Amino acid sequence: MNNALLSILTFPQRFENGKLYFNVLLIPRNVNPLANSFGSAFPDLPAFADAEVSFTAKIIDSLDGLPAATQVTAERSPYAESSHADFRPVWEALKAQIEKSEQITVDDVGNTTEKKFEDTRDKFKNVSIKKYLPLS
Repeated sequence: MNNALLSILTFPQRFENGKLYFNVLLIPRNVNPLANSFGSAFPDLPAFADAEVSFTAKIIDSLDGLPAATQVTAERSPYAESSHADFRPVWEALKAQIEKSEQITVDDVGNTTEKKFEDTRDKFKNVSIKKYLPLS
């Protein structure tokens, strides 16, 4: 079972004049980003939507083997070219969009309740979809 609370994805953009430019996407996992605490593991932290995030870049100057904390040769605090100050409206709009399009209700704890759909499986049981498959 994976108990990770965050997924961190880095997307290198370019290397220019000795500087590496990249985007970082930080995604909460298995917690409501609008909840007052960041999961039961860290009840004193603010909601993810209200958090101020900072990073430290740890540099490893060798590609011999997998990265390990013992191989770090330097640390830098990256400069953020752009930073969004208030993410809460984005998370609230995302919640509203998901509730509308997926026909579910998300409560403050992060539980979801599905709205009832009409069962249309029998209506489409004889429908087939064909997809073009090019030669490979």
